[in-house]
Amino acid sequence: MLVPTRRFVDSVASGLNALIFFIVALESIIWIMAALVLAIVFSLTVGERKKEFGILRSIGAAKTKLAALVLVESGIISFYGGVIGTFFAGLTMLPFRIYIGSVLKMPYVQPPVDRLALIFLASLLLSFAVGPAASLIPSLKAGRSDAYSVIRWGEL
Repeated sequence: MLVPTRRFVDSVASGLNALIFFIVALESIIWIMAALVLAIVFSLTVGERKKEFGILRSIGAAKTKLAALVLVESGIISFYGGVIGTFFAGLTMLPFRIYIGSVLKMPYVQPPVDRLALIFLASLLLSFAVGPAASLIPSLKAGRSDAYSVIRWGEL
């Protein structure tokens, strides 16, 4: 029977550390890209809703109310998107743990339930925070909409 040497174990550990670094870097890039896409989508949505914001301003809605409206909408969308995403991630990850182990040809040790719950909660909170953060600039733009200029330029 062969006993792995310390050097072999160290090389495997360093390889795994490099893999973890690249996975974290890739996840960070994906989150940044998602935030940029959300910012573009919310910006386009606010641009398409100029009439609505102009009408709301003309009947007396405060600029801060319009900005808060966009932020609350993005928070609700982000919350439900995070719930659905974490649900489907758990739905696909938990049943496939045996398959993952067979593909890797190694025993697959799933983290304890409390750690999985913490990971899901962190993912949910992060997704909930990214949506309103991405819609911050478009919400300020919505708050600046002026009823007079919307009517004047014939957009109603």
